This record gives sequence, C-alpha cells and structure tokens, in this order.
Amino acid sequence: MNENMNVPYDRMTLRDRLGAIHMGREGWLLLATSLVPASLFWFGDVCENAAWEAMHMPAVHLAILLLSLLAVRKRARFTPLTGWLLASDAALILLGIIHRDTFLMEMNCLLIPMITALTLLTSAGVNRSEPLSADSLLETLTRGFRGLFEFIPLPIFQLKGNAGALRRAAEAILVMLICIPVLLIVTVLLADADEVFLYWFVNLSELLPDLAGNPILPRLFLTIVTALMLFSWSFSLTQRGRDFTPMRRPRIPAVFPAVLMTMLNVVYALFVYIQFSSLFGEAESAAMTGGYAQYARSGFFQLTAVAAINLLVVAISMSTSRSGWIRVMVLVMLAATGVILASALWRMRLYISVYGLTVLRVMTLWGMTAIAALLIVACVSLFAPKFRAFQAGMICLLVLWLALNAVNIDAIIANHNVDAYLSGELTEIDVEYLRSLSASEEALRRLEEA
Repeated sequence: MNENMNVPYDRMTLRDRLGAIHMGREGWLLLATSLVPASLFWFGDVCENAAWEAMHMPAVHLAILLLSLLAVRKRARFTPLTGWLLASDAALILLGIIHRDTFLMEMNCLLIPMITALTLLTSAGVNRSEPLSADSLLETLTRGFRGLFEFIPLPIFQLKGNAGALRRAAEAILVMLICIPVLLIVTVLLADADEVFLYWFVNLSELLPDLAGNPILPRLFLTIVTALMLFSWSFSLTQRGRDFTPMRRPRIPAVFPAVLMTMLNVVYALFVYIQFSSLFGEAESAAMTGGYAQYARSGFFQLTAVAAINLLVVAISMSTSRSGWIRVMVLVMLAATGVILASALWRMRLYISVYGLTVLRVMTLWGMTAIAALLIVACVSLFAPKFRAFQAGMICLLVLWLALNAVNIDAIIANHNVDAYLSGELTEIDVEYLRSLSASEEALRRLEEA
C-alpha cells in the first residue's frame, strides 16, 4: 500500500482499497451483528401473530439503526442538528410500533433509512457537507448506496490475507458438514426406534415457523446477501477521512430559469384569473354544471403537483441567479403558487364535504400544508439572501412528517366520517372502508348505536 499512499481513494483499485484495511474484532462483530436485521427482514414475516406483523418493518428499521450506532460508537460527533435528526429517526420507528399504520409504515420504509444514512454518515465524518443541505442529500444518496456494496468482499480478502483465520473458517465449515448429517441420521434412527420420541419430535417441529410455500433455502441465501450488504454499509461508517473526490453540482445557465419562469408565469396569470372568476366566485359557471364537488374532484391532485414543481423551479432559479428579473419572476411565481394551492385546498374542502375523508385525502391535505410551509421559507429566502432556505425547508418537512406520524390517522378519518354522517353532512358512508382502518372500533360503535 505504501506506493499508493498518494493515490486518491476514488482512483485506487478494489484490491488496493480492501488490502489496506484491517477489519479487526470490530469488523467481525459488525459482520455477525448484521445477521440480526437481515434475519428479521427475511424471516420476520413467518410469524402469524397480527401484532408482530404490524411491528415487523419498524423492528427491522430499529435493528439497522442500532447496528449503525454500533459501527460509529466513539467516533461519532453529534451536533444539535444531527442529534435532533437521530431523535426524529428513533421517534418515527417508535411511532410506527405504537400506531401500526400500514400506509405510514410503507412511506417510512424509504424515509427512515434515508434519515439514518444522512445522520450517521454526517456524524461519522464520511459526509463533508452541512446536514440537510442539498449537497448533504447528494452525498448521502451516492455514498450511502456505494456503502451497501463497497465492502462486501472485505471478509474474503481478510481471510485470504490471514492463513490462520482462513484455516479456522475452513475447519468450522468442515465440522458443520460432518456434524449436521450425523445429527440427522441419529435423529431419524431414534424416531424410528421410539414412537414417543417421534411424537414429541413431530410436536416440536410444529412449533417452528410455517414456511410452507416459502422455501427456506432461498430465504437463507437472501439473508446472507442482505447481511453482507448491511455489514458493508455499517463498516463504511468507520472509514472517516478517506480521500473522496469532491462532488460538484451541475451548473445551470441563468437564462434557463429566467425564460422558464417567464413562460410559466404567463400561463399562471390566466389560471389565476379563471380561479377567481369561477371556483372562488359566488355563482357557478358553465364549467361547473356538475356542482362544486364534481368540479373540485377533477383537479386537486394535479394542482398540488404543479405547486410542488413551482417550488422546485424557484429553488433552482434562486441558486442560479439573484438578478432583479429573476427575483421579480420568483415573487410572481410564489404568488401564483399561493393561489394554486388555495384553489387545490378549496377543491379538497368541497370534495371532503361530499365524500368524506380517506387516507389519500389526508395525505393530500398534509402535502398542501407542507407546500404552504415551503412557500413561506421561499418568501423569507427571497428577502434574506443569507437565510439557509434548503435546510429550513427540510426541517419543516421533517417536523410536519413527525406530527403526521404522531397522530392516529385512522381514528381521525373514522371519527370525522361518522360525525359527518350522523350530522347529515354526508349522505352516504362507506362502512367497509371504515372497517379496514386499524382504529375505527369506537367510531363504528357510535354508528351502530345511532
């Protein structure tokens, strides 16, 4: 390795990279511990207990978080921001265990690993950028993904470089290959010789997880592969100070956002005029012959998506140039986005008043709230150039997501729909949908008693 000391890490060959690393006891401990979350992931669903099935994925996330903390241990340097991120990560996992909301747990399957990676890569010193900045998200995606695969061959390289360890590993494999067949032969002979032993052995086998239709060998293979990936990820957290090539964000010509925002603002001016003359007007227009609810039904998802796109365009424009024209166009676009968001919220309110709440509609309301918060952040950044808008926006989104996870969405939906039906606001109620929610027993009881 001495002749490669001056070679940047990213330009070294795989053999040189792995050959220069010594796993030590810590590395082998991480490899063994990685089997825990991997086994939970691939074998945790064989238990037919309903409570455990609901906690399966949060348990996997918790195991991965503990594995990552084991890897960083003393080398981690937590700041108030990364400490808050770590607490938020743990809170999302625990709230998933408490509420067991299927929809939120599916969404958190992407968010929780991202927060874990961002927090620990930054705290371990692998990420070089400020937490929750655009650069830190880019670093987390690239280095986190690379970390899943980069050190998978490391245990093999360590064994090849250590004759004693390689010999012991080979001896352990040989012992297992000899002992397991002998154990099976003796067990079969004893079962054939004694019916009571056979009876107890059969009963014991029935206590084991039912893997019928789920062959155990493929699961074992996938468990080993996943454990190696988790080992590679956790071991990457121990490699602070590697000479990575600095990441560069692509440069965008200032003329691009200027032209794009000008064209978009012309379209938005027409849209805003139509909204004030039809949807916000007192009389129904010809376009609303189906009634407010029918008109509202056709557009709130699209309008929410447009508002999100506008925020992305504003963020790119402000990072590219702060010329007078750009600032004026950004201000016009923010105002138009506010009207678009109000239109979407108005439509959603009308639609809910006729059809009630669902999980998807609650998520849409949350999305509108998040976009409104980001609009406020964008307005502040427009008049305060030194304001860390991206970081503030990420904090707002995470706080709002924590708040959504902290409430019981299913109970809110069930109670709202039942109350609206009993008061006459809703003419029909979907009882089967309410029964599919995890916390609707009390609301259904009130409905039956009415």
